[in-house]
Amino acid sequence: MKLINTHAFTATNLVTKKFFVNRNIYFTTGPSALTNSPPNYDIFLMLSSIISLEEIKICNTNINQIPSRAFRSINGIQKNLSTIEFYGSPIVKIGDYPFYSLNNLIHLEFSATSIKSIPKTVFHFRNDSNVTMTLNLYSNDLNGTSFAMGSLTNLKRPTIINFWNNKNLTFLNQTIFQPFLESNVGNKIWFQESNYFDCDDCRSFWLKKESKYSHKTDLTKCSNGKEFSDSTNFAKCNE
Repeated sequence: MKLINTHAFTATNLVTKKFFVNRNIYFTTGPSALTNSPPNYDIFLMLSSIISLEEIKICNTNINQIPSRAFRSINGIQKNLSTIEFYGSPIVKIGDYPFYSLNNLIHLEFSATSIKSIPKTVFHFRNDSNVTMTLNLYSNDLNGTSFAMGSLTNLKRPTIINFWNNKNLTFLNQTIFQPFLESNVGNKIWFQESNYFDCDDCRSFWLKKESKYSHKTDLTKCSNGKEFSDSTNFAKCNE
């Protein structure tokens, strides 16, 4: 399957609940030929038109970017859409406000992509919510400077960010991640036993210095082999 017509689901936009492409990621041998080719084969315009959608899982395609306003109100707001996953596609760019109207998202994932930077408005939402959202950013090429200022402070809901297996994410920039942790009492950052975190990098010393953040992260191991709580970590940062 190379292309999907923009109007492919016009007749079923009130009943289609799930859209999966190569869902079984463990048994695919390479990317599918599925490509986004507007205007006649605009997969995001097509998905936006399906008012009844609950889950979208797009894996191992040739889609290389998420356009601005990717999910927009075509036939009304997609109030049931709770899960969006992109896995294994060569995505290098995400546009402005792609999920802005999707207020009931509880699971958003970009994993094993080519994303290196997160612009300011990627994770902006229109309305507030009290429901926790999980933001999985597994196995990307992100680092401590990948996030634009303010890119994590307009989520408007408690959010858990998972950074598992980002080998270049060796520190957390205080100007980006402290405002994120402070913006909602339910905000947390998980690394899931990452061994890449540099506990001698003073740019992360703020996490150790402020004990109130200890319950908001799961940092346990450092790249030096020590426990994050080891008193010898960040020794030079007190000077």
